[in-house]
Amino acid sequence: MEDMKRQCVCIKFFVKLGKNAAETNEMLKQAFGDNALGATQTYDRCKRFKNEQTSTDDDARSSRPSTSSAPDSVAKARATILEDRRRTIYDVCDTVSLAYGTCQRIMSGDMRRKRPAK
Repeated sequence: MEDMKRQCVCIKFFVKLGKNAAETNEMLKQAFGDNALGATQTYDRCKRFKNEQTSTDDDARSSRPSTSSAPDSVAKARATILEDRRRTIYDVCDTVSLAYGTCQRIMSGDMRRKRPAK
């Protein structure tokens, strides 16, 4: 992840110097080797920086962090389930404010009822 940020800063620098996307891609390959961004990613970022975007953060990944897999959310869901094991997934979702699929994943993990050994 840190390498990607460095490459974005480099791309922004090369665009400011007037380099085109192909030249930028070649320089990234020389500098970062196998860890260099792909040609398509390099071209997209060059295009964004040429269009006056100033942020080097990836817009698609700069959204709100996921809370569904946070340990406190998972613990809260498990505690809710253990209070009353007959609760439905929808009840748990409403109580802990998590998505249906997340609650289902938590319940199907280690919350599954263990069968007695034969």
